[in-house]
Amino acid sequence: MLISSLLYVFSLKFSAWDTLATTVEAVIVFFIAHVYAEIIANQTGTLSTAVHDALVRSRGLLLAAVVPLTIMLLAALGIVSKDRAVTSAVWASAVILGILGWFAVAPRSTKWWIRAIAALSTAGLGLVLVALKALTH
Repeated sequence: MLISSLLYVFSLKFSAWDTLATTVEAVIVFFIAHVYAEIIANQTGTLSTAVHDALVRSRGLLLAAVVPLTIMLLAALGIVSKDRAVTSAVWASAVILGILGWFAVAPRSTKWWIRAIAALSTAGLGLVLVALKALTH
């Protein structure tokens, strides 16, 4: 949802291309900061092991950006409007969060309704966070 929040905020001020570029830059900065923090927090093993482990643990940040950034690329190419792309990116991110919520609970419960509650609450929390971010800008 971080990426969707950034897309929303940047889209208020920038063109679709500039929104895409600025968001990609922000993702790279967040990724580097996350990797660095992971390396610092990992006090065991060699530096190369710490770097490897940090990259592995941080890859989700990059993977989470693929769908919303691809949707924004469609706006930058003129295939969809910027507003539609931002809205679609937010909803796509919420769906992804819901899927993650479903699978996060799967090892703990085989009941479909508990997994559904986890999926809906995870997606719902993501949407609330985007709304709060939107209200602050």
